[in-house]
Parts: sequence; structure tokens; C-alpha cells
Amino acid sequence: MACRTRHVPKLPPCCRQRHAHTSHPTPNPTHRPSMNILYLLIPISLIIVCIAILAFRWAIKNDQFDDMTAPSMIPLLDDTDDERQRQTPPKDPK
Repeated sequence: MACRTRHVPKLPPCCRQRHAHTSHPTPNPTHRPSMNILYLLIPISLIIVCIAILAFRWAIKNDQFDDMTAPSMIPLLDDTDDERQRQTPPKDPK
């Protein structure tokens, strides 16, 4: 029961801790893992962001966002342009 108590300053002799068997060398406490991949990922992400901004500016400049409803309604129409012109009555010149 002495092993199961919490907050004991020292473990009793019956419940001594054992060292884990490791096949790798002990890590150096002063060694920090390097993140060299960030030197590659940060410039690539900045290039992708610049490309996205340029594509958005091109779309605005070329009026890609002017009429959002009419192009989606065109496939719903059954008539072709020629049929619509034939059905429209001619204008009366006065």
C-alpha cells in the first residue's frame, strides 16, 4: 500500500522505479530540433498568395464578376438565339 500513496518524498524500497531500456542514445539537452523546412515552405506560401492576389485582380479587371445571374440562366432556356429572333415580332418602322 505504501507504493500507491501520492506525494511521497521518496519511494519505498519495494516500489523502486526502473530505467527504461532504450536503443537510442540519450538526447542532448542543449540540442534543439531544426526546422529547416520552414525556409522552403514560407517562400512557397508567399508565392502562392501572390499568384492568388494577381488572379483575383485579373478577374476583377476583366469584368468576371459583373453579371452573376444571367450566365447561370442560359442553360435553362430551351430556345436557341435563332429561334428567339424568329419568334420576336419585327419592329414597326414609322
